[in-house]
Formats: sequence, structure tokens, C-alpha cells
Amino acid sequence: MYGFYDVYGIASNSITQGKMPLLVDLQAISVSDNVDYEVILVNTMVDKDLRYLKDRVSTISVECQAAGTNQIMSILVQKIANIVVGQMGGPVTDADEMLRKWTFRSYELRNLMNTIILSIGCLDVGLSRHRALLFKVLADKINLPRSLVKGSYYSGTDDGAVNLIKIDNKRYSDQALCCTLAPVCMHVYVIHNTLLLCFMP
Repeated sequence: MYGFYDVYGIASNSITQGKMPLLVDLQAISVSDNVDYEVILVNTMVDKDLRYLKDRVSTISVECQAAGTNQIMSILVQKIANIVVGQMGGPVTDADEMLRKWTFRSYELRNLMNTIILSIGCLDVGLSRHRALLFKVLADKINLPRSLVKGSYYSGTDDGAVNLIKIDNKRYSDQALCCTLAPVCMHVYVIHNTLLLCFMP
């Protein structure tokens, strides 16, 4: 398997009746159809920007291991989070403003590329769900133990997403992880040896 795609807002679309459409059907939809959902493609084979980001993460991981750095987990999580935030439009100080930027930029990208399907690597503005998805993809590259979860139970909003990162309390300081990640994330919690990483907005 080379990749996957994520569809947001499809459940509210009466045409599909809440069922996940096939990628080939989504590719056939014209940008002029004004669909009310978004499609994000994660496929390294066709996304050179994503390949570049994955290569950066691989290099960082090798450098950390070669240096024998203490608290490698903390450093890797921090560096991946920094890459995600840098790629997705920087830190968020105003969630409403970021939503406006995303709405404008996604419309612009759809028209520029003439498709409703946007590759994650081409996104230079992103909401929490896009940032969490990119973090998941980059963390997977170096086998960082984590899970991507969606919905209000973890993120506080129906359209939010967060990463749960398994940590070892004997080796990594929960407080250090929280302090270093706080500037780039909205919330950082440690619950039962699991780091909950929420990006803004």
C-alpha cells in the first residue's frame, strides 16, 4: 500500500449518505461542483513535498541516535512537531483567523490543481486535523509509537484530531515533554504513560 486518503465532512453529504467514496469517484468530481467536504491524500509516490518532509524526519532520527542523545523520544516528538507547525502555517494564535486562512487557501489550491483532492505535502496552511495527520505520517516514518484519534472525546471538537504517543516514564520526563511542546501545540497532556498531543486550532 502506497498511501491512503482522508475525507472530512462526508457524513453530512446527502449524496454519499455517510459512506466513504472511492478515490476514483472523488477524482472524477469537478472543482466547479462546489462539494462541501475535503479530501486529503497521503501518498509518497505522488507527493514530492511529503517525501522531502519524511526524509528530513529520517535524517533527524538518525542524527539523534548517532549522537546518543538522552531523551531521544522527547527530542524527536519536538522536532516532528516543529516541522509540522512550520509546514502548516506556523503557530496558531487565533483559531478563527487560521480557519479563514484555511478556507481561502484550500479553495485556491483546488482551483490551481483543478481537483478537490489535496496532497498533504502541498498544504502550507492547516487546521488541527491536518497537523495531526501530518504528524502521524511523519512519526510513522521512524516507527514512533503513536495513534491518531479523531472527534470531540479527545480533541474537544467534532472536527479535531490528536496524536496519542506512547512514552516510557522511566526514561522520559513527562514535564519536559509538556514544556517543550507547549509553544507549538494547544494542549499537551500525559495520561497513563501516553502523551496526548493536540495542535491548534
